[in-house]
Amino acid sequence: MVCMLKNCGQRNCAVTQAALASRCLSHIVTHMPYLRPLVCTLLAAALAAPAAADPGDAIGAAVTIVNHVTGEYNRSLRNLETGDDVRQEEIIAVADDSLGELMLRDETKVALGPGARLTLDRFIYDPNKTTGSIVLNLVKGGFRFITGIAAKPIYSIRTPVASITVRGTVFDVLVEGDDAIWILLHEGAVTVCNNAGKCRELNDPCRVMRIGPGGAMPDPGTWNALPYARSVSFDTAFPFVVKPPGFDPKPIFSREDIELGRCPEPKVRKVDYEPGEKPEKQKIYTPHRSQQTYVQPRYRRRPQYTPVVPNITIGIGIGGGGHHGGGHYR
Repeated sequence: MVCMLKNCGQRNCAVTQAALASRCLSHIVTHMPYLRPLVCTLLAAALAAPAAADPGDAIGAAVTIVNHVTGEYNRSLRNLETGDDVRQEEIIAVADDSLGELMLRDETKVALGPGARLTLDRFIYDPNKTTGSIVLNLVKGGFRFITGIAAKPIYSIRTPVASITVRGTVFDVLVEGDDAIWILLHEGAVTVCNNAGKCRELNDPCRVMRIGPGGAMPDPGTWNALPYARSVSFDTAFPFVVKPPGFDPKPIFSREDIELGRCPEPKVRKVDYEPGEKPEKQKIYTPHRSQQTYVQPRYRRRPQYTPVVPNITIGIGIGGGGHHGGGHYR
C-alpha cells in the first residue's frame, strides 16, 4: 500500500494497476529485502489460485452445432457455429429441430437436445483439481452431462425444481420447465436436492428419478414402471439415448436396457469417489465358528468265532397198516 501511494503522485495516477503492481514488487525487492519471503509466498498463492473466468470470458467451445443454436450475453444475440467459443453467463438456446454439443475447458461435455436452453453461470477451474466451481443452470429441454477432469464436488447443476451434484457421472436430464425434472443415470452417482433441501442419491444405473411439483421425490425406478412415464415420450425425455451425441457415440446401455431396467452387470461402472470421500463400508458381523476336524470313529473289533452246529439225527420210517395202499413188505 505504501509503495502504491508513493507511485501515485499527481504525474503517475493514470498508470495501470499492472504497472503499479510491477513497480511495487521492484521497490520491495530492491529496498526491502526482509519482505522478499513474504512476496514469494504471496506470488505462489496467487499462481496456485483457481482460474476464475469473468462474465463474458470464453470457458469452452461448441464442438457440434446442428441447424440453429444461439448464444446470448449481455443482450447481444449471436448464431453459434461449430468451433465457436462459449462464454461465462451466456445463455445457449437450441431450436426445436436442432442440436448442440459443448465442451468446457475442464473437458466437461454437455449435449443439448431440441428446444433446450441453459445458462453457463460460473466457471472456476483449478488444474490441481482441489477447488473451483462449475455451475450450469438448465432451464428447459433434454440434456446429457459428462463430467470432466475437475474435482467432482465442484459441479452444480441447477434446475427450476432441484439442484444436482455429481460424482464421476454420465446422466441425462429432462427439464419440464418449472413443473418437473427427470434424471436418468448411466454411470456413477448423483445427489438430488429439491428446493426445500430434501436430498436423495441416485446410484443405480438404468434407473430414473422424477422430481415433481413441490419437490416431490418418489423412489427411482425403471422407465416402464414409473407412474408418470406415460405423460412424456421416451424420445422427448432422453433424445441422446435414441441418438447418442458425437462426443459419446458408444452408449453404455441400449434403449431396451433402460426401458426395462435390465442393465447388464459387466457394463455397470462404479462410482468414482474423490480421495477421502468414499463412505466406509459397514462391517457385517459373522458369528465365529470353531474349526472342527472330522475323526473317523473307532469300532470295536468283535471276536471271531466258529459257529457250532448241533448233532441232529433224523429218522424216517416208511410203512404202516390200513386199507389205503399200505402194507408190509415181505
